[in-house]
Amino acid sequence: VGFGSEGPPRQVQNVAAALDWSAQYAPDWGLETINGNDYKHLDCNGDGAINDDDAAAIVANYAAPGNIFSVQAPGSPTFWLDFEWDTILINDNTPAFIKLEADLIAGTPVLPMQNMTGFALQVNYPKEMVKLDGVEVDYYDNGFLGHSNQLIWLQQDRHDDGQLDLGIVKKGNNANGFGKIATLSFIVISDVLGRTEDAKSFTISLSDVVAVNNEGAMLTIGQLDSATVHIVDKTTPTSSHSQLLKERVLLFPNPASGQVSVLLDNLRAESLTIFNSLGQQVLSAGGFTQVGTFDIANWESGVYWVLIKTDQGVVNNTLIVQ
Repeated sequence: VGFGSEGPPRQVQNVAAALDWSAQYAPDWGLETINGNDYKHLDCNGDGAINDDDAAAIVANYAAPGNIFSVQAPGSPTFWLDFEWDTILINDNTPAFIKLEADLIAGTPVLPMQNMTGFALQVNYPKEMVKLDGVEVDYYDNGFLGHSNQLIWLQQDRHDDGQLDLGIVKKGNNANGFGKIATLSFIVISDVLGRTEDAKSFTISLSDVVAVNNEGAMLTIGQLDSATVHIVDKTTPTSSHSQLLKERVLLFPNPASGQVSVLLDNLRAESLTIFNSLGQQVLSAGGFTQVGTFDIANWESGVYWVLIKTDQGVVNNTLIVQ
């Protein structure tokens, strides 16, 4: 807000004192935000200009934010998260650390962002699963906010709290549109995934979202949702419960070509995911009961791993495609 404006510099002895987060006298600039704040308060380093250099004062004095006021209402454009895969497989050969990536997206074609200059938000993640200093943000230069050289942005990973603070603001006009803003990367410690027969969930969520226009007026944001990727160990020994459950799920035919059916004995499949030998997802399907039939005519021959989430547990199985 106020980027490019100039006014009387703060009356301090030196640059170091100007960066001090303490009460300092500054003459009014005679310009105010829509909320009635004089522009002198936007000149964070006190040099008499609102520009990129002010970010240094914010970084130097950064602390965890508190009492965030966010304007939210149903039916408004919002921010959301999207993992590349909804399920991944690990095995005995999986390295000690694996990278999970999720896109941070603003708006949709139906509800695009309107007149947004900048935003700030918190990304919440399970800290016990993430390596220290294992969170990164890669800004997407082809997004509707413009190239990174047209922005000022700040990221602070507060691992002890399991939170990433992120703020991005344009240096000029408002932006209208929707789409990917950045890719968030999490370095997950594979050894803490539990090596259990059930899928381990890695869930991230957004909170304390604030968006503003170039006058500093807050924009209304819609409902915030979480995003989850399920991590499954395909080498886990099968318990007696899992074995009994597995006996109630049949892949037919197996080996197969053309089509394969999943037959359920008094179960409901909530989802079905199939991976190739490289651990890449090749099919994802929603829920079904009794029978689900799937086209595999164009698949390469080989062994595939089938993950079926049922209403009574998770079933892992092997499909051979001829």
